[in-house]
Parts: sequence; structure tokens; C-alpha cells
Amino acid sequence: MAANRSLADRAVDGIAWQAVNIFGNIFLRAAILIILTRSLSARDFGIIAAVTVIVSITETVGLIGVHRVIVQKKTLGESTVRNAFAVSLLSGLALTSAIFLAADLLEGLLDMAGSAPFFQFLSVCLLIGSLASIPRSLLERDLRFKAISLVELLSYLIGFGLIALPLAYSGYGIWALAIGVLSQVASRAIMLFALQRPAMAIFPGKGFVDDLLLPGISYSSGQIGNFIATQVDNLIVGRLLGADALGFYSRAYQFLMLPTQLVGKAISSV
Repeated sequence: MAANRSLADRAVDGIAWQAVNIFGNIFLRAAILIILTRSLSARDFGIIAAVTVIVSITETVGLIGVHRVIVQKKTLGESTVRNAFAVSLLSGLALTSAIFLAADLLEGLLDMAGSAPFFQFLSVCLLIGSLASIPRSLLERDLRFKAISLVELLSYLIGFGLIALPLAYSGYGIWALAIGVLSQVASRAIMLFALQRPAMAIFPGKGFVDDLLLPGISYSSGQIGNFIATQVDNLIVGRLLGADALGFYSRAYQFLMLPTQLVGKAISSV
């Protein structure tokens, strides 16, 4: 019973810290987005929104749910963590290469001229995000949501507050947003690895299919369907109405749904 109470206390504490993360993100993101809107065009936001949707969908598919297996597995050995890191590394490299090489094709499919260089630039986020998913999962497994919340807030502040904003006011235009996205992903990864250093490997060992991939695919299939359902509207708006319309739509939608998305993510994580 003492162990159960301890787990309950830790869960409540985790939700409380996620609540701090929620309100901090709401005010921080809203303020920075308003300031960025004054110096960047709707088309700039539209192109980056389209690119990040494709990159995010690709990442959701490519992770194959191994990060969730790390969180939920009843007993977790070093070999499982090492295999998960190797799978994440290889999938991240494969996905980054695929998006980089398919940039022109994706630009044509979205009918969004000028987006190819940003697909190539932000494809690196796939590799960084795949690797960072392992230390984050280990932190979640230990219910260290205070650390996760602070990382999320600080990485957004670094990427968009300290880097994207000055670049935007210096005339970098759409590249300010792209560099801000990459900076946020990179700074988040650095902080996560500083907090939790996982066992690493380049290639997975024996048993990783049954241990990681099969349970991971089951989880990932549901996540993929949910993610597509919540992001397909951006693709339709961008494809049929263009980057300018998507820029207005994505910013309005961000303001409208930010509290709901953050609350849902916080509770489901804990």
C-alpha cells in the first residue's frame, strides 16, 4: 500500500508539473507567435506548417512505437534500451534520408513552390527527434515530469524566443522559422541526453523484433491513425488553397486548440 501511495503521489506530482508546462506553453507560445506574426508573412507560416506536418507524420511512422515500449514494459533491461536506441538511430537516418531525397517530390505533391529546401533542412529533425525519444521515454518511465516540463519550456524559449525572433527581425524571413524549429528540436535533445544518458548501440541485438517491434507496431498503428486524423486538414488546406491560406489557418488553429492539445497531452503522458 505504501508503494501504491508513493506511485499515486508521483503521478499527481507529474500532472501538476505538466500543468505548469501547459500554462507556460500557452503564454509563451502565444506571445512569441504574436510577435513573429508582425514580421513574417502568412506564406512563411504556411510553408513551415506544411513541412512540419509531413516531417511529424514521418517521425510518428518511423519510431514504430519503440519509445512507448520503453515506458510501459514491466521490466526493462539495458539490452532493451540499447536495442531501442539502435532502432531509433537507424530509423532516424532512413527517414531523414528519405525526406531529403524526396523534397522535390513532396513540393510537387503539396503544390507549394519553394518548400523543397525546407524539407531538406528540417529533415534533420527526424534523426535528432528519433534519438531524443529514448532518454525522454526513460524520464517518463521514472515519472520525472518536472524535468520534462522544464525541457519543453526551455527548448521552445531557446528555439523561438532567443533564435527565431532575433532572426525574423534581422530580415531572415521564413528561414527564421525553419532555424527556430531545428534549434528547438536540437536544444531539447541536448537537455534530454544531459538528464538521462541511455545505453547506446549502432545495431540492434537478438530478440529486438519480439521485444520491441511487435508491441511497438501495435501502439504505433493507433498513434498514426490519430495523428493523421488531426493533421490531414493542414495538408488539404495547403494543397487546395495554398501556403497563404494555410498560414492563416494554422495560426488560428494553434491559438484555438493549444489549451486542449496541451492538457490532453499532459494527462495522457502521465
